[in-house]
Amino acid sequence: MLGFIIPSFVGTIVLMTVRNTNTATKAGLLISYYIVLSFWAAQGLGMSMLSRNVAGSTKKSVAVAMNVRIAGPPPFSPGVPSFTWPTPADTLTVHRMVHW
Repeated sequence: MLGFIIPSFVGTIVLMTVRNTNTATKAGLLISYYIVLSFWAAQGLGMSMLSRNVAGSTKKSVAVAMNVRIAGPPPFSPGVPSFTWPTPADTLTVHRMVHW
């Protein structure tokens, strides 16, 4: 999976640092944008690993929902709470729920 994520970092760095000045630069930025999209290959691998390592359909549904945050509010709806990083207790709770 790391092989799919490293090109994404490189493509993101190129997109953030290179200025769009001429046609050659536009082509390079387009190629780096396509490289950034290789992240979704790692996401697919992560989802398949998650679904294979959790037993039981209910726990599997909860684990996938926690991974992609389907259970939360839509990100652009009004009244969405601000994001806070999970505490170690939250992480331990999720770990115990998934590996019960």
